[in-house]
Amino acid sequence: MSMSRNAPEEDDAVLVIAAVDLELRPFRELIDGAISGLPRIELLETGVGKAPCAARLAKAVALRRPSRILAIGVGGGFRPRGLEVGDVAIATREVFADDGVETDEGFLGLERLGLPSVVRGDERLFEIVPVTAPPRETIDAIAKEHADAFRIGSGTFVTVSTGSGSTRREVELETRFAPICESMEGAAAALVAWEERIPFTEIRGLSNFVGPRDRAAWEIARAARNAALVARSLLVRGPRRREAPRA
Repeated sequence: MSMSRNAPEEDDAVLVIAAVDLELRPFRELIDGAISGLPRIELLETGVGKAPCAARLAKAVALRRPSRILAIGVGGGFRPRGLEVGDVAIATREVFADDGVETDEGFLGLERLGLPSVVRGDERLFEIVPVTAPPRETIDAIAKEHADAFRIGSGTFVTVSTGSGSTRREVELETRFAPICESMEGAAAALVAWEERIPFTEIRGLSNFVGPRDRAAWEIARAARNAALVARSLLVRGPRRREAPRA
């Protein structure tokens, strides 16, 4: 993403972010041609994990403030939500799932500890970060458009520092949050957007299921491609700007 320190404070571009190029490439290929109805788009590879994502995104926002941020890529799905590998999930909220303290009696999250992750005036965020989810009618319309190829669901996303590759961890997260998708960057990006009052939406294709690792069954390329297709459909429908969510 090329930006100048003399760039204007406000920008009408949509900033599309992903952890690695493998997740950004399908979207870049989709928009390379002349596609009417799309806003101006800039791309940013944030790196893997919460810290690199927050640092690079905060720098990008400081240099050129986008009208909205759209995170895309792949993630691990949770079976109880009913989606399959290759389907697409859209976040309705983000959660820092493993920020807190592990005790003999169980896990204590930030809110139970009374430790906000960020304070903005009178507002405090703990482990849960709000996002700007598309309206239900928009999701339904996009799902209908791609119904022959994959399904779309929406729900809670969890962000972890250590990926969940065991049944124990799968059950723990399912019990605490009833999530639809897991990643290693989403909540960090959502937090930066919330702090800057920029609308943030997150779309991920499910490349695998959370739980015991079976790399042979993962479908990263297909999941990334399907997430890119949904992202493009969402951007074509707009709106260009909307109010960022409050806690």
